[in-house]
Amino acid sequence: MPQLASIAKEANWIGPRDAKVVITEFADFECPVCQRVKPTIDSLRMSFPDQVAIAFVHYPLSRIHPHAYRAALVAECGAQQGQFERTYDALFAAGSSLGSVSTQEWAELAGVRNTDSFHTCLHTEAGRNRVERHLSFAADLGLRGTPAFAVNNVLFIPGTPIKEVADSVEAALRSQR
Repeated sequence: MPQLASIAKEANWIGPRDAKVVITEFADFECPVCQRVKPTIDSLRMSFPDQVAIAFVHYPLSRIHPHAYRAALVAECGAQQGQFERTYDALFAAGSSLGSVSTQEWAELAGVRNTDSFHTCLHTEAGRNRVERHLSFAADLGLRGTPAFAVNNVLFIPGTPIKEVADSVEAALRSQR
């Protein structure tokens, strides 16, 4: 079973890699619960910008969210051009309209500089291999849904109230002062 720290190293990061508190987020861009908890995660990150980072792990639940896998690929292709955070925000903002946004629109929303490279990325193995690796991390941890979080090395399974995750972040920050 992979360790949470090694999983976080392979994730897409928002915030400083030397943050005192790392929130590893296992999520699906089409998941309504993931979309509802995003403001809390954003608030934690914004309240402690130098101390809290997000390590995002793709966990698209394609059997119930038909556009989630493509969204994960879009995020990977945005990340490839240094635009993961912007792509992450755009994908979550799209909500239930994920499937109706064209590839060209995703490239624009992601703010990528090279749209040809973005389009090519969507059809190559590199992005798919990365998403599949993230899926295997979630499976190895026994996760069965989204969202799931880890705060540093403490895993919170899907269904854990977001308040508990937020309280854990704040406790971790207090303990490191």
